[in-house]
Amino acid sequence: MFGPIPSTYDTVVKLFTLFQDIKWKQEVVQRVQGEQSDVLDLACGTGILTRALAKKVHAITGIDLTREMVEEARRRKNPINVDFQHLDAEEIDNYWPHNVFDYVTAGYLLKYCNRRKTLAAIKSVLHPGGVLIAYDFTLPKNRLVRFLWRRYMALLKALSDAAIPSWRPVFRELVGIIERTDWDTSIGHDIQATGLRLVEMRYYFFGVVALIVAVKTH
Repeated sequence: MFGPIPSTYDTVVKLFTLFQDIKWKQEVVQRVQGEQSDVLDLACGTGILTRALAKKVHAITGIDLTREMVEEARRRKNPINVDFQHLDAEEIDNYWPHNVFDYVTAGYLLKYCNRRKTLAAIKSVLHPGGVLIAYDFTLPKNRLVRFLWRRYMALLKALSDAAIPSWRPVFRELVGIIERTDWDTSIGHDIQATGLRLVEMRYYFFGVVALIVAVKTH
């Protein structure tokens, strides 16, 4: 889905989110504590959040399912405590042993993945007391906001058709997924079923995005 677009990803994400993306990433960064922390960043894309977190932690690995995204992330100017890998978030318990990471972060992943499988894998690689922090798009619950969101999505699709043709299929698929996803209403049950504990869930920007924090208690 994202293979043809890494070089324009950062710019389009800013437009898609009305420049709110960086604020949501800062919400994640603020919740990560400890200079000796080891962090796994899922669905890292071009590494925007990965590099921001690297300033606060001991070491961080960013992984993404799209090889081209990982290659683009590696081309950027990265701190020495950052590593990028082309890996599947649903399979991280096959790549790392149990109890490795203090934090797992994830941006824009939960609407795509098999959530229970991914959450179980996250629990496996987290230390006891380790924390998951994730955020993703949601369909706004407010009818007026939902109407305005749909109009803005239609505008972006029209602009991409004219100016960035490589994004045309991405917008069409992404908007459809956001329209159909129920991740934010089912995430509490999914987290409980995998043995994590949900400690925070918050919506931002009129319900366009939700952020969750969960803890591995044992």
